[in-house]
Amino acid sequence: MNLLSNHLKHTSTLPLHFTHLFTDELPADIETDNHRRTVTAACFSYVKPKTVKAPKLVAYSKEVAMDLGLSDADCESD
Repeated sequence: MNLLSNHLKHTSTLPLHFTHLFTDELPADIETDNHRRTVTAACFSYVKPKTVKAPKLVAYSKEVAMDLGLSDADCESD
């Protein structure tokens, strides 16, 4: 269990139920290479993300963080 899942298990006040209807019901692109392209006859693409040398948080929603039981300090830490 990852840190966020563990945190949510103990602090979230929202009943979070995830479904996979989008990926189960809609057609996916058959190409998985990560590059810009026009996707035809598909609603989404599975891609492998590129490795980032120095990842950092760019933005977050305070409202969603609060719903998930995360403090500003949790979201703004390095």
